[in-house]
Amino acid sequence: MGENICPRQIAFLYRCKFVIVLPVIPGDMGAEIIFECWRSLCTESNEEDVMIKGINHVYDRFSLLEECGIEWNRVDCPYPFDEDGKISELYKMYKQRCEECKAHGLKIMSLTPNPMRYIRDAGIDIRKPDGYQRIAEVTAFLANDLKGLVDGWQVGNELNVYFFRAPYDFDEAIRFAEAGMEGIRSVDKEILCGYNFSEYDETSIYMMKKLLHRPELYNYIGYDGYCGTWIKGGPDD
Repeated sequence: MGENICPRQIAFLYRCKFVIVLPVIPGDMGAEIIFECWRSLCTESNEEDVMIKGINHVYDRFSLLEECGIEWNRVDCPYPFDEDGKISELYKMYKQRCEECKAHGLKIMSLTPNPMRYIRDAGIDIRKPDGYQRIAEVTAFLANDLKGLVDGWQVGNELNVYFFRAPYDFDEAIRFAEAGMEGIRSVDKEILCGYNFSEYDETSIYMMKKLLHRPELYNYIGYDGYCGTWIKGGPDD
């Protein structure tokens, strides 16, 4: 499979049947870690079987999504409990939204809450002694409660961007992602589960390298490219 890789692109074909293409310039600082990630996760597959077509924040024009061949919808999961420890109304609404999307034939990629949600809603903080365990307990609850409804998990969003990982530094955010994935994997060993980052730069390379020792936790890595907006280039790059 590696023989046909374009020198400027590496296609990651994962066990989870997901394809991600990262722009890689031969000899750049990230090439070694990229190939190491690829070797640790990649299995022989057919590209026809691995491409996921999805969209964030679907509204109600489901017929247009079907016309475009869009099969997946990312639905952002709130922290599931209220201040009394009961299931929150917001979480109930989230589940209803997932059920509505499923009724229209969409698969659900669920985004776990970002760090500030845990801190604000429950005082759960990766920097506290019990932070790792409590984050893993929450995501384990979510994975168990949503089993059969959710088809995949994205743990946090673009944690190499401070806006999404605040108030954590980068290493704390990576630990946060590790805890979230560990909770999900404690319940479901096979479901699509991973993390993502924005842009391909030294921060995303660092994130991949730091999580490389835990390959049992994730079966995809998401790359959010913004060619033509925040990044030079266009949609075909």
